[in-house]
Amino acid sequence: KKTFYFGSCNDWEFGTTFCQIFESRFQNEEWYDPERIGAPLNDFRYNNNHPAIAYLPKGKQILYFSSDRPGGKGGKDIWYSMIDTSGKFYTPVNAGAINTSRDEITPFYDNLNDVLYFSSDGHVGYGGLDVFKATGERNIWTDIENVDLPINSCVDDLYFSFNSKKNIGLLVSNRSEKNISGSTCCDDIFYVKYLKPKKLALTGVITDNAPERNFTLNNARIILTYTDSASKKAIVKEKVTVADEPYYFLLMPNTQYFINVFREGYFNKNISLSTVGKSAPDTVILNISLEKIIEE
Repeated sequence: KKTFYFGSCNDWEFGTTFCQIFESRFQNEEWYDPERIGAPLNDFRYNNNHPAIAYLPKGKQILYFSSDRPGGKGGKDIWYSMIDTSGKFYTPVNAGAINTSRDEITPFYDNLNDVLYFSSDGHVGYGGLDVFKATGERNIWTDIENVDLPINSCVDDLYFSFNSKKNIGLLVSNRSEKNISGSTCCDDIFYVKYLKPKKLALTGVITDNAPERNFTLNNARIILTYTDSASKKAIVKEKVTVADEPYYFLLMPNTQYFINVFREGYFNKNISLSTVGKSAPDTVILNISLEKIIEE
């Protein structure tokens, strides 16, 4: 089931503009008419806009969006709402430390690297709205940082999205030096291409350990746990294997990791992994075999 989420804004009385989030579903080879999502996600008293989806295991999703509803830190904040497998939205929760007393808007979630990109004029930047990124999910974040030049400029830079597999992205900006109008009056869409970044990564496949059944396992859960060196908090990342595709995690140097693998019908496996002495670019290949539970 495919669903397209978008924000729509209308001018009300006294020059006030209110934005609400809509959805359109793709069924029977066509897109159905958009419908406004009801409470608790939308509220006519407040602006709700810039929806962005993050995917979780077992078919669940997170919708990140910006809103000026009460309970935030000021201005527009990033909020999130959990979506269950039936499409039900849960009560929105403030995304926490990424927000400031000013505006945080246009979130985009990179599922491959567990990174949220957003624009803010409250964090320290180059001027106007700058693009920032933070690692984590929901309201637990580490490494909140400005993505720097040349993505950002002295004017507004927003609606950043990024394809990690192809290292390309899109950006909206009213910078004058490359704006078609030659001024900062208007927003243009810009194409971004990254040089291949140096990464320290972990990848591999999950297989049945019996020689006669040596095939990759679908729906295996790999849980990676480590302690963040700055916050001293435990960070947990999770992947679920799909078909024959390998799992993939980005790693930090000089860090001790604990890996737990679960698959229905198989014994669990626990593995320790250290990146002490390793540096980017490097890829640790760890193929993990599980023993099938044989019922007598």
